[in-house]
Amino acid sequence: MHIILDTTTHYFRPSRTLERLIIKSDEKLHECYIYNYEGYHFRFFECKRILDSFLILGQEPTYSFESEVELDNFIQDFKFNTRKS
Repeated sequence: MHIILDTTTHYFRPSRTLERLIIKSDEKLHECYIYNYEGYHFRFFECKRILDSFLILGQEPTYSFESEVELDNFIQDFKFNTRKS
């Protein structure tokens, strides 16, 4: 089970945000990011490198969702990579 320990939200515009999450899983801490576009399209980034590829190069991430419920369910079951990115 994952436990969200901390969140930080950056507002690009009122309807576009970037959340940074610190999640505890299997006694390890993981940093991940969620880009919220207009409240109906969420992109999940498992590390800063992938987030940077999206923000700088426009490269779409592997994971995107059309509801917060889908996103929340995904995060609860997500298997974090143990290598440092």
